[in-house]
Amino acid sequence: MRGFFLFFVIFPLLAADSFRELPVIRLPGMNGCNALAVSKNYLYAAGGQELVTYEIGEDPLTPRITSRIPVAGARQIALSGDWIFISARHFGIH
Repeated sequence: MRGFFLFFVIFPLLAADSFRELPVIRLPGMNGCNALAVSKNYLYAAGGQELVTYEIGEDPLTPRITSRIPVAGARQIALSGDWIFISARHFGIH
């Protein structure tokens, strides 16, 4: 079973004097991941022919899936305001 392990430090969600490293976790519902982005209380993960949105809320170690959207060939994610841009190789930008 192919899985994606994630190690990250969420700076915007923690006070400047209380940064903490988070352990490696497996994202539930992902069978591979090519790109990640965090905005406010949401984590966006692209891979496996879809974009999965997680609510990370108060405890980023227990992300909750809020949506799944089919996206062929997803490779990179860029966030700008309320917009998500996903590059998808020869499929273009979604």
